Amino acid sequence: MQAIRNIIKYLAALVLYYSGALALFDWLSRKFGARSNYIILMYHRVLEDINAENVFTQPGMSVSSEAFDHQLEYLKSKYRVIDLEQLVQTFSDDRRASRPMAVITFDDGWRDNYSNAFPLLKKHNLPARIFVTTDYINTNRPFWFLMVKWILTESQMTADMLTGVVADLAEDFPSESEDLAELVHVIKTAGVDSDKIIQACKKLEHATLERLIEQMLARTRLSPDYWERDRPMLTWEQARCMSRQGIGIESHGCSHRILTLLPSAEICREITASKTAIESELGGTVSCFAYPNGNYDEEVKSAVEQAGYSCAVTTAGEKKNSGKSDKYALRRVAVHDGVSAPPLGRFSKAMFAWHLIRHA
Repeated sequence: MQAIRNIIKYLAALVLYYSGALALFDWLSRKFGARSNYIILMYHRVLEDINAENVFTQPGMSVSSEAFDHQLEYLKSKYRVIDLEQLVQTFSDDRRASRPMAVITFDDGWRDNYSNAFPLLKKHNLPARIFVTTDYINTNRPFWFLMVKWILTESQMTADMLTGVVADLAEDFPSESEDLAELVHVIKTAGVDSDKIIQACKKLEHATLERLIEQMLARTRLSPDYWERDRPMLTWEQARCMSRQGIGIESHGCSHRILTLLPSAEICREITASKTAIESELGGTVSCFAYPNGNYDEEVKSAVEQAGYSCAVTTAGEKKNSGKSDKYALRRVAVHDGVSAPPLGRFSKAMFAWHLIRHA
């Protein structure tokens, strides 16, 4: 059924794109202010071989180098691709740009941003901003969600085993009993579905997640030494190299913890310490912030502004015209391999255009 839905989606995109209906809708909706005159794209990983390298990455977090190359080429032909701070500066201009604008951003600070994305950005002479999680730069530490996916993919852990691990945690972390009970429910109903389990785990505190991973590893034969051989994150030297050549290195917090779940003091530390770390390593000023997981509230927004950032990006926000945009809640559109991949082949202009216009 999924294959049939993909074919129908592809055929619909072809008809809309090549008939001109999609372009007309885009122009009219921007002309009359129904949508903003810009789009901010959110990437995570760019992989040479997406099938071989994407094993432990969640769906929607990666794009192949080939597809990314085509996407950049398309963006250059249809948009004025500008830097994020350039976009923010246009908000004070009452004139509406005749050509829609696009901004390219990356989250987390993956090593392949340097090895795979950076050469293609240079090839097309396009700017981008990479939001890095500073505690992980220059280390072999994987994110907790990468660890969970790795353990559940590589081990023989059953739903009963995992339920037992979570039940034991409830005794040590009584304040999170409700969220742990919800996680048990997900396991019992969906089985060892790593993506659903990761989604449920996002509500847990950092200490609880660390203990969960520790106990999961204890019930397997896996060794965390695996990540010593396959470092997933950037080094500061790689970040420095990109920064010197025009790629903005910005803050995604220190630990990737969801800020709305933290006490005020920890919110401030995540926002300010990450800024200080990047500025210390690279020089210059860090001016943009990306909310981990896209989550923010008024307290978090205020803390970002007070820390001296000029803007912040999220995955939520409203589709308003650029003159009314909230600089501390700029909405982004997620991009991954599937948004531009036809049923056969690597890239479809029609598919990519449909995705951008639908979600802008």
